[in-house]
Amino acid sequence: MNVIAVLFIIRSLIYLKNGLFLLDAVSRQITSSLIIESFDSLQIFTLIKAAALFSQAILTLGGVILLTKSRKKAYQFFRNAVWISIFILQVFNFYTNPLLAIFSTTGDLLLLGILTSVISVEKSSK
Repeated sequence: MNVIAVLFIIRSLIYLKNGLFLLDAVSRQITSSLIIESFDSLQIFTLIKAAALFSQAILTLGGVILLTKSRKKAYQFFRNAVWISIFILQVFNFYTNPLLAIFSTTGDLLLLGILTSVISVEKSSK
């Protein structure tokens, strides 16, 4: 198994854990208030972040499964997971923690560059 797949497996497990943690936190807030009408924007942001984390994890696991059949398709799944991180998660991260979001976005952009390079190599090799 190559390094990119291992990196994305670890990333997927972290995103699943974070998504479950966010959903648990929101559900505790909802049940403690017992009033759905008081659903504030922070809870909605948290739910959207959790959905994005889960979709990233699903795309990553799909990429890991496809890795044995088609490396190019697997890398495209990984790239789509990074796009979700950039366009959904990082937006909310900039809202809640701008400094962390700068480093996280930089890492995502580096990862996107690596994946784009690997995908172009895979295309040219076939």
